[in-house]
Amino acid sequence: MTSKPYKSTPIFTEATLPAGLKEAHSTKAGVWGLLEILSGTVTYVIEAGEDRPEQQRTMRGGETQIIESELQHHVEPEGAIEMQIHFFDHRPEIDEAGMI
Repeated sequence: MTSKPYKSTPIFTEATLPAGLKEAHSTKAGVWGLLEILSGTVTYVIEAGEDRPEQQRTMRGGETQIIESELQHHVEPEGAIEMQIHFFDHRPEIDEAGMI
């Protein structure tokens, strides 16, 4: 199985980031995401669930984060940012550097 996204968002900045990405949301069943921070700082937040507390990861340019299928999450940009989201029909395979 290759890790090629079937779709990618445009590159979002702090001015163009959709409000919905800053609020709790999830992907549909069977859809995985890969959050790619191109520049700046973004906090990726996994919402608290029945069996887990809220989790946060502060990410900087060059870092990636797999977005689990159906997992409630949101992002919090800190100042000027550039980020993009890639979508897959399977869990993406990434190397140690976080690249697909």
